[in-house]
Amino acid sequence: MGSNVQKVDFANRKLLPDKPGGHVADLDNGFLRLANQIQDALCKVELSGREFRVLNSIIRLTYGWSKKEDRITNSLIADTTDLSVKHSSEAVNNLAERHILTMRRIGQTRYIGINTDLEKWAYKKPVTAATTPKKRDAKTIPENRDSHPQKQGSPSPKTGNTKDILPNTNKQLKPPKSPKGESKGFDPYSIAVPEWLNQTVWHEWIKYRQDSKKPIKTEITVTKAFAVLKDCLDNGHDPVDVINASIANGYQGLFKPKFPIRKQLPVQQQPTQHWNSIEAWENEFL
Repeated sequence: MGSNVQKVDFANRKLLPDKPGGHVADLDNGFLRLANQIQDALCKVELSGREFRVLNSIIRLTYGWSKKEDRITNSLIADTTDLSVKHSSEAVNNLAERHILTMRRIGQTRYIGINTDLEKWAYKKPVTAATTPKKRDAKTIPENRDSHPQKQGSPSPKTGNTKDILPNTNKQLKPPKSPKGESKGFDPYSIAVPEWLNQTVWHEWIKYRQDSKKPIKTEITVTKAFAVLKDCLDNGHDPVDVINASIANGYQGLFKPKFPIRKQLPVQQQPTQHWNSIEAWENEFL
């Protein structure tokens, strides 16, 4: 009576048949235990060809070794299914999204198994734009395409039918660019205006830059402008005058005035008005 001992290559997880003609299926060469409920579910679930091969590979690599889940790499699945690693990975992810497979990670190690909660399986294939059949227009496409010419669209009043328009299409056309100076990533109005600066005049400066097609595009531009205006204020110049001067002269920037500020003399040093008569004084103040 023959022995039932099997030779196993544990490194590659392959059975080494003892008998000649090992391609013939025989329980003596190994078998797996699979719940009938899982087998019934496999008969009903809709799978693509790759998903079917990958799912059977995972069943073989888990239940075939009396395990519910195991560390299974995409390269090992590819070896057992003759699929590429990329296609194996895509099929594994699809089956996991449909809750047919379970996946969990411990560090960098991934464990895969069959989801035994069969009610959570998505038995139908997900409907996508690629799988949705397009409706045909019976009026324009006859059933017998070989014996009936297809109905063409009405000709264009300018250039004729569609076939006449296509050769004249400029394939080098590029989408229109946004107007020069237009910026959608930064709003200069969103930056808080310092208390020492007139908010109305500052907003006039922002609008002037936008109307000049040179809008303020970055926050650092605003902060640098505030620094220039603060320096002008510290040196006795009114920031409002600085902004108005730039707008009036068509400048794109703010500049510190070159002329020195006129200092006001103290009251005791101001010239005194002498009145020649009481009548002159009365004409001035009364």
